[in-house]
Amino acid sequence: MSDRKARYERRQTARSRRDNQSKKALAGNLRALLIKIGAGGAVLAVVVVGVVFFSGSQDILPPTGYGPNHSESLPTQQINTVPIPRPIKSM
Repeated sequence: MSDRKARYERRQTARSRRDNQSKKALAGNLRALLIKIGAGGAVLAVVVVGVVFFSGSQDILPPTGYGPNHSESLPTQQINTVPIPRPIKSM
């Protein structure tokens, strides 16, 4: 009878230990999730503040002289339009 009782006590102790460990793990996971959400919110706030600041200070910056249709890209047509002649084979 005492053997059954000791085994029951061991099982209950192990079960309570597992429950405590899972509660600690759940709290750690929740803490990590809250930290990630807070960091994401901070990054989002910095981006929003940056966009608002730069769009507000755009009137203060000096003009560049380029119009809105200006783009730094390659020309639309090929510069050299003459075909390249074939090499002549010497025998």
